[in-house]
Amino acid sequence: MPRYCLFGNNVTLASRFESGSQPRRINVSPTTYQLLKGDESFKFIPRSRSDLPENFPKEIHGICYFLEANAPLNSSRMISMPACTRKKSYNIGTMFLRETSL
Repeated sequence: MPRYCLFGNNVTLASRFESGSQPRRINVSPTTYQLLKGDESFKFIPRSRSDLPENFPKEIHGICYFLEANAPLNSSRMISMPACTRKKSYNIGTMFLRETSL
């Protein structure tokens, strides 16, 4: 059975976001926050810009957040709530996929 290894800035960045978080907390990037901030069912706790991984692109403005809560939705609100759409795309590096065998 083939096994795969992922390499690149995106993988490193995801790992640093995870290791820079706290136990049982969801660490949210500035780009994810921008997509979800208009949805009132999500509550965020702001963190310092220094809490971002060192290799986070400087051209992407903002800070990271902890996702605090997701309020329950009633059925009428669920129908009227627009789906989140991706407004911007950021190239934060290249990811390489290499097949390995053990």
